[in-house]
Amino acid sequence: MSHSSSPAASSPHMACSAKYKEEKLAVFDRAIVGIFFAHISSRQSAEIMNVLIVDDDESFCRLLAEILERKGAEVSWTTDSLEGYEMSRRQPYDLFVFDVRMPLFLGTELAEGLKRDRPGTKIILISAFADDSLRKISQKIGVPLLSKPFTAESLLETVESTLSNPQEHSK
Repeated sequence: MSHSSSPAASSPHMACSAKYKEEKLAVFDRAIVGIFFAHISSRQSAEIMNVLIVDDDESFCRLLAEILERKGAEVSWTTDSLEGYEMSRRQPYDLFVFDVRMPLFLGTELAEGLKRDRPGTKIILISAFADDSLRKISQKIGVPLLSKPFTAESLLETVESTLSNPQEHSK
């Protein structure tokens, strides 16, 4: 269909109607662009994983943070279990990584408290002392346990399985 300027198109009614259609299309176009950018923004923010690491070994916190940041995560960490507890209450995180043996609070205590208050919380416990007793405790809480030392690959696999299986590790 071609557009031409006919005598009818130059009438005031048609000019008003054409202007109205142009304005409506402009509003519609802005709405579509807004929806598109909102979708892109939500998608980008959904892809950024927010992680809290609590381990009394600073060098280990830094190492875990570097591994997760290379995968695009935003990582906060602390070597103080009390501060970690307070951080977990102040800000939502997609994932928590807790060392089991720390001064003041054990990682299992932090995990139990979070799971009790927010059942869908995603948590990974890590320990250099992962024995059968600790494995039973982590299973009871409903969280995976990684035994130190572990590879970056096993950490990332555990992160992926923890985040992608909503029922597997939530209790």
